[in-house]
Amino acid sequence: MASPKRILVCPLDWGLGHATRCIPVIHSLLKRHAEVFIASSDGALELLKQEFPHVTFFELPPYRPAYQSTGLLSMAMLAQLPKFKKVISDEHTVLEELVRNHSIDLVISDNRYGCWSATVRSVFITHQVNLLMPKGFSWMSSLINYFLHRYIKKFSEVWVPDQDGEFTFPFAAKKMINQKYIGWLSRFKKNSSMGQTYEVIALVSGPEPQRSAFQKLLTGQLILSGKASLLVTGQPGKMLRSRNGNLEIVNHLPAEELSKAIQASEVIICRSGYSTVMDLIALGRRAIFVPTPQQPEQEFLADFLEKNGIAFAVNQNDFKLEIALKKVNEYKGLSHYEVNDQYLQTALDDILK
Repeated sequence: MASPKRILVCPLDWGLGHATRCIPVIHSLLKRHAEVFIASSDGALELLKQEFPHVTFFELPPYRPAYQSTGLLSMAMLAQLPKFKKVISDEHTVLEELVRNHSIDLVISDNRYGCWSATVRSVFITHQVNLLMPKGFSWMSSLINYFLHRYIKKFSEVWVPDQDGEFTFPFAAKKMINQKYIGWLSRFKKNSSMGQTYEVIALVSGPEPQRSAFQKLLTGQLILSGKASLLVTGQPGKMLRSRNGNLEIVNHLPAEELSKAIQASEVIICRSGYSTVMDLIALGRRAIFVPTPQQPEQEFLADFLEKNGIAFAVNQNDFKLEIALKKVNEYKGLSHYEVNDQYLQTALDDILK
């Protein structure tokens, strides 16, 4: 009998979305009796430790981008490019050591540009083959993406978590030779028997200081609404719960518990991150999307969903709960779309042959 494949999964630590969308990939690998190792950092690593307590974990150099409450986010990111380049170089060094020391057969990297190996096959998961530039910086797009494509070409395959059909996101304008769709990825499974527990669930996520600003904004308006509400603050770690009248607050919920809570709510308020959108497609829920200020991808997704009549979206500074709850039913919602798991299974079958 052949020995089980030893596979290293490396999600980016820039928020939690890259880690959460790796959960279905890891589950599929474990069902194939692969020996899975996970390498990441900060909140992403903590979240996956809670989901897979029996898997072996390694720590990679953290990116820890610095954000600011005022000024142009794009300028702050540009100033940190030398730092990010060093992290990419450092994580590649660590990755090659892990491959050698643990006899890894395959590396799956979610948006970690340095997690490729010169000795074994490596897969790069990304929903943006071309990075979106902020308004006023489109002139930099060709240069930035030229260098990113040089990194991506070091990988054996590029997997895009999207699928053909009526509702394909127009992110992957640049087609790589080794690119393939792996379908929308979600850690959640729909349960049609769920009753309603909450009128509103708010999911807070993203970098500081905007994460805290969003939490404060939602907390005040949810309490004033008097509606039965749950606020998940997006801080993996020790489980902390509290209550303020009609509002229950929890810092983090494991995937299964969060899935049940979302399906027991009438409407979801959340960021328009790509992984969050995929999760709500999987559960078929109505949502109000509030993009993180100055994050081009989230602003693009929110605008895309609203213009296509799928979901209501509003800027954080303009968010008014009462108005948003009236608007949400004017959109068809995400229940018309289905996650096709066969894309991922076929990609895994092919790469593991």
